[in-house]
Amino acid sequence: MLSLFVSILVLGFVVFIHELGHFIAAKRAGVFVEEFGFGLPPRIFGKKIGNTIYSVNIFPFGGFVRLYGEDEIHDEQSVYQGKISRKAFYAQKPWKKFMVLIAGITMNFLLGFMIIWLLFAKGTQTLVDDSSRSYANDVKVAVLTVVKHSPAQDIGLEQGDAIVMLQSGEYSLYPKRVEDAQSFIQHFAGKEITLTIKRGQTEFAKTAVPRVSPPAGQGALGIELGELGTVKYPFFQAGWYALQNAFQTSIMIFKFAGITFKNIIVHGTLANVSGPIGIVSYGKNVISLGLDQILTFIAMISLNLAAVNIWPIPAFDGGRLAFVLWEWITKKPVAIKWENLIHAIGMVALIGLLVLVTIGDIRKLL
Repeated sequence: MLSLFVSILVLGFVVFIHELGHFIAAKRAGVFVEEFGFGLPPRIFGKKIGNTIYSVNIFPFGGFVRLYGEDEIHDEQSVYQGKISRKAFYAQKPWKKFMVLIAGITMNFLLGFMIIWLLFAKGTQTLVDDSSRSYANDVKVAVLTVVKHSPAQDIGLEQGDAIVMLQSGEYSLYPKRVEDAQSFIQHFAGKEITLTIKRGQTEFAKTAVPRVSPPAGQGALGIELGELGTVKYPFFQAGWYALQNAFQTSIMIFKFAGITFKNIIVHGTLANVSGPIGIVSYGKNVISLGLDQILTFIAMISLNLAAVNIWPIPAFDGGRLAFVLWEWITKKPVAIKWENLIHAIGMVALIGLLVLVTIGDIRKLL
């Protein structure tokens, strides 16, 4: 129960950071913020400071920012004595609107980047390649993925398992590189091999027979291998590598999100899509693995929120940015009633999609 509560707070924290970005940017741009809330309504309590209500709400799922004039042009009953205010969001120049809208995405990217920087500077277990090998300790060949209905799944191999030793007959190998392990497995395809596995602090042996003719892309055992090690960079070098990692991860997420949206629209499939319940369920497992994994989980969720939210989809920040860019380029904004209608349709579609994804997440847990 505690791990479930913590994973919910983690998800809420990432969303709150996103909304905090909008809030700070709006204040800096001179936009009137009607309310800045922690959590989602109904409200528990609120305090008005200046012209802004700061509220705490009952559901701890992030937060929200309510900007004056974001979704409609206020009439003569405006809070500004019947005058259209220069502080309304719709009255701002396109570049100011752009900065307010992009700020949430930016804050999520910065959060992910800063966490990765911290982990790289203190030392954390991660994939090792040629660029990081000289900074890595305790490097081991480990299982990254396990293919369904493969010999590896049949003997119970799991993601993260370290391969200590491979043995077949009188031949044995203590693999230090992925290529060495792959060559050994392929060489003894069709013959019984014993894998000595380290999972956490426990070592055990499993026996399998690598396939001679496996399906394309699966490998003889049905596992993807990688080299994991504890990588620790000098502080400023850690920042540079963290920035590269954050950008590369964001680009990968952005591309994957595009493929996912295409599959939903064209093929009507929700494969590999998880909603809040799926994320929280995954987070429950991560929390038991220690602080580094919790921080990595937060960073990945934050980068996901940034990369997905920038897609130009109605009701996403990216969708609102598309309208601002149109106004910036053409010098003429889209009528607010049409923009609101498009976002409303997008929101209904997203809520429907969220319901379907949530049903799928629940089925996976049953």
